[in-house]
Amino acid sequence: MSVPAHRMMFIPILAGLIDTHHGGFETLLDVGCGELQQIWRQRWGDSYEGFDKRDSVGADYVGDACDLSRFETDSRDVVTAWSVIEHVTHPYTMLEEMKRVSRGTVMFTTDYMESDKNRDPTHLYSWTPKTFKQLVNMIHVDNTVYTANNMLIGVLRNCGANEN
Repeated sequence: MSVPAHRMMFIPILAGLIDTHHGGFETLLDVGCGELQQIWRQRWGDSYEGFDKRDSVGADYVGDACDLSRFETDSRDVVTAWSVIEHVTHPYTMLEEMKRVSRGTVMFTTDYMESDKNRDPTHLYSWTPKTFKQLVNMIHVDNTVYTANNMLIGVLRNCGANEN
């Protein structure tokens, strides 16, 4: 399965986010990995695990992004979701589950839209910087939210049982 060109351009950005906000890690779970999982697996090898609702992308795990119950609490260093939060039925639940599974860092992005005009029909939600920040603040206090490359980026730090 080939990776769409519009997703390929984000690879250096997303890899840079991981390097900036977490650095070295032993385990990374990518929720909603899609076709990019092939590229991430080449980059990070056995440290990487892909999770997607579609079996056809070759993910390690198949299921609903809002239900990560198959993963133990604090079982992964990094948990990511690149452009997934706008597609799920319960974004708050998805982020809570990602935080539960992570013992370190959670990173997620969404496209930034000024309005719903010409909106992607698969997007159940559209986020503004204000609503995105409000959601992130409800999930975890040790966070950073910013805009870059037409994306809203959320980073939750110090997740896990020993969180501050």
